[in-house]
Amino acid sequence: MAIHSSEKLTPGQIYSRNELMQLFAISDATIRTGTFRPDGHDSVWLFMTEEKSSDRTPYVDRLDGDNLYFEGQTKGRTDLWLVRHRELGLELLVFYRKSKKEYSDYAFRYEGPFEYVSSEDGPPTKFHLRRVRNREADVVSLQTVHRVGQVRENIRRFHRDVANNFARAQSLAQQTTYWVYDAESDLFGPGKFVGYQGMNFTRYNSAVDGRSTGASFDGAVTRAAIEATLGAFAANPELAEELDAWMVATFGAATVAGINRGKWRFIALDTVVHYWAFVCNPDKYDVTSALAVLDELCWTLDRGDPKTGDRIIIWQAKGSSENRGVVALGEVIADPSVMPEPESERQFWQVPPPADPARRTRFRILQMPNLPLWEADYPEELSGLAAARARGGTGFTLEPQQWRTIVTLAGNEDRRAVPQQKHIASGQGYGLSPAERKTVERYAQQLAEDYFIQKGFDVDDVSSTSPYDLHCCREAEELRVEVKGTTGDGGSVFLTRNEVEHARRHRGRIAIFLVRNIVLDRTAPQPVARAGNHVIYWPWDIDQGVLTPLQFEYQLPGDHSST
Repeated sequence: MAIHSSEKLTPGQIYSRNELMQLFAISDATIRTGTFRPDGHDSVWLFMTEEKSSDRTPYVDRLDGDNLYFEGQTKGRTDLWLVRHRELGLELLVFYRKSKKEYSDYAFRYEGPFEYVSSEDGPPTKFHLRRVRNREADVVSLQTVHRVGQVRENIRRFHRDVANNFARAQSLAQQTTYWVYDAESDLFGPGKFVGYQGMNFTRYNSAVDGRSTGASFDGAVTRAAIEATLGAFAANPELAEELDAWMVATFGAATVAGINRGKWRFIALDTVVHYWAFVCNPDKYDVTSALAVLDELCWTLDRGDPKTGDRIIIWQAKGSSENRGVVALGEVIADPSVMPEPESERQFWQVPPPADPARRTRFRILQMPNLPLWEADYPEELSGLAAARARGGTGFTLEPQQWRTIVTLAGNEDRRAVPQQKHIASGQGYGLSPAERKTVERYAQQLAEDYFIQKGFDVDDVSSTSPYDLHCCREAEELRVEVKGTTGDGGSVFLTRNEVEHARRHRGRIAIFLVRNIVLDRTAPQPVARAGNHVIYWPWDIDQGVLTPLQFEYQLPGDHSST
């Protein structure tokens, strides 16, 4: 049975030789050469650097779309592997970079499998290889958007992947007239990208190359679809100024040189989530003690109408204490109604509690690592809040930008925070810093999203508001996906109590997507996640594995399907 290295590699991902050695348990020093055949694998790895340094043999290597032109080794010892790779049962895998320093740790971009086309005798032999494409899988079916959530998710994915698709994103930004602005995330999306369902750069690139079916790949088509969903595009000088600033900061001033900004047209998405500040006097209610033991709280309302899914901050007034500021962040889980306050919460009143029942809302507490945030430490960010300026009342509105600032200061909204513990290689998140854990989680989420989009699902990221990560719909089929990422072998993963309860309640309609053996590049200012391979349990029955109540730690039952 053939053993192919490509089963563990993802085209488009960046791999250094050190990462490949770790991923495939390689100790053979010949991996440092241009042509390498890993022991036990029916694969040949070709490492190509287009621009050679002065101390290297000046071989000519050039990747032109799907065609690779290069010169083999001077002595031709590996030429036979390339010319006869089909009859030898070998796959040819190409790792490419423009220059030695294009990627950190002297890494390469994995371009995927190629096949032999022709060669000219040397020495050295001159080769022509062509990229192997699964034409059926490579063709994307385009459907235009028809709801706000689809547009919002596309905008998020556009910004998620800009760094890894810089040239394409820059070109698209320069050519775009019609833009959609999401006030909730303060992000812009180009109309031709965000106007198709489940868009990401992989699908966009396929459409640009003419490999698409369904709706026409045309800016006029996306404009019509977006306007049918959101209303008409219009000039907006204020948004034009913000877009100009973003393009300069992201792509450089030369990108906007010569662009007629007066032609830009915008649609602004309505904010779905609203933000609130609830004020607490510590002389009346001991919120610090309540937060230490409770996961949820009721809140008596004297004004405002927070809805399920809205976000709140708890602002602790000064009272007789020395400080005032933000002591908690939360997510509303019940619309306002007349309800009693649970006895478990009434015990924290320092004065006679208010009348019961009363008009109240309920929220779950979001675990944030850097709380509390005292106004004395962050006067510029906090002194302008309505709650800070108020002289009465307990409920106030909060602007989206104010919420984003507070979240940034408090850490990251991270419901999967794992306690610091000693390193265990097969576990999830052990030994990683908070920033590294977040990088691993985001990388796993990206791979999971793209996987289910490729499977034809309409995918929404619901990780900040639900006890699972992705809500996927395909015609009448609904799937809820829990996503986990680990730098280990993925023998076990951590689950919160809500995740466990949700998995049991929705048995048969839930999947778990695990990305394991993720490699972390720590040489950059911020950690970068690469490589890895995924395992999917679909449908996922949580009771088939072993659940250990320490956070929870869940031992997976065994491979179901993997790549």
